[in-house]
Amino acid sequence: MASLTTSGIEGLSLSMAELAKLPDEVIRGMLLAQGEVVKNAQQAEIGSLGLVHSGKLQKSIAVDPKYRTDKDGVTRYINVYPKGTHHTYAGRMKTKVYKVSKHGRTYSYGGGQKTATDQDVGFVQEFGSKRRGIARSEWMKKANEKAEAEAERAAMKVYENYLNKLNL
Repeated sequence: MASLTTSGIEGLSLSMAELAKLPDEVIRGMLLAQGEVVKNAQQAEIGSLGLVHSGKLQKSIAVDPKYRTDKDGVTRYINVYPKGTHHTYAGRMKTKVYKVSKHGRTYSYGGGQKTATDQDVGFVQEFGSKRRGIARSEWMKKANEKAEAEAERAAMKVYENYLNKLNL
């Protein structure tokens, strides 16, 4: 009859318990490493598709360092998207006639300065605008798909550094 004897298995089970609960700073480091890769891919995709007019959209892409958790409490994520003000423009002034006016009195509304954000510009470039004749380019979707493997490698590098710190 064969017998099995082990030595030091208690330490291995403790290490597995530690691995099951990754510290928040390791998860945050993994997400930020992935975010930087995705940011660079999105900036490169904007340039390769020729969507650069002033360069504001390309420069505005940023990794939001705020680390969020989904409703289920398990899924953690960060956002990578265009941030900031892109440009301002004069709003259209409209004139209307009062409904009950015997003398054709009018009033005006609208006008003033309007602000377009980089998110607005990025959205229009991503999905297009039929009224303005802007074709759909899907720059963000393409960039995210291209960066998937490299982002995974960046996260694994942070994870491997954590494992080396634990001598595993």
